[in-house]
Amino acid sequence: MVRSVNTFFINGESFINYCSDNDFNYTIYIGQKCKVLRNGKCFIGTLHEVDSNKNTFSIKQNNGEIIEINCADVEEVFSEEEIGTIINGQSIDETGLLKVAMEINDELN
Repeated sequence: MVRSVNTFFINGESFINYCSDNDFNYTIYIGQKCKVLRNGKCFIGTLHEVDSNKNTFSIKQNNGEIIEINCADVEEVFSEEEIGTIINGQSIDETGLLKVAMEINDELN
């Protein structure tokens, strides 16, 4: 689980920053890929917009749909860096990640 998720607007740049349970800090900038688990549903796409006043951000999914997410509702988040890591000894691409996300959604529903 993610410990905290926050939005920022600094020097004209918007981004989200989060801290993992292992105390690692990650930053995701607009245009970078990410995966977010919110209310038991997984959303995969590109960070689209950040609203630091409302502490919300949106993800543009591959189908073009834009999902707005409140930081307080985030259960888990993975940066582009983490998405590219090795899972079960195999590197997975975005298609493989989508399959994993769909399996997680099926298990939760």
